[in-house]
Amino acid sequence: MLIPDEYQQGYIFKTIDDQTRAITITITPPGTIADCHLDQTGSGTLLTQLLGSKLFIIWPPTAKNLAWFSNKYGLNYGTMVDAALEELESPFCLFLEQGQYYLLGPGYIHAVLSPMNSAIAGVPVVHSNLRSEAEIAMAWESDLLERRKDGTPLERATVDNIERGLQEDRLLWNQLDMLEQM
Repeated sequence: MLIPDEYQQGYIFKTIDDQTRAITITITPPGTIADCHLDQTGSGTLLTQLLGSKLFIIWPPTAKNLAWFSNKYGLNYGTMVDAALEELESPFCLFLEQGQYYLLGPGYIHAVLSPMNSAIAGVPVVHSNLRSEAEIAMAWESDLLERRKDGTPLERATVDNIERGLQEDRLLWNQLDMLEQM
């Protein structure tokens, strides 16, 4: 995945073995709806539309939105898009077409609709401009994980995986802090 020029300076991307960028690619047939979710809380996601197009419905990580999402995050509850449209505040839409990219901020709740065959790539990223939202979202996630440790078996089953992601995001912030101290 080619990183656009404006993301070359001051951005730290998640890597595998400190060498290769940790890129995920999602391929979807027409009519696919990815229900409300977060990619990660402590880092943004640089999205690049590789094929076709996707429509994102995005909600910022406000206190109200995160509170609503608390009992759903990391758990499979079925379709939430309709309820999210009714309950969450400040939604906006983003339509990505092949070749376009977008930096999705840390902790942003989103649903994705694929009107055609499509593929999108994403890589977690941190930058000083993302710090305040990342800190809010990571504090929310840490608190939520602490409450879930004694929760239902389903909740406990997701805690370890979410904690690993949170730890990986914190490592990215540590890398950025070291870079900024140089």
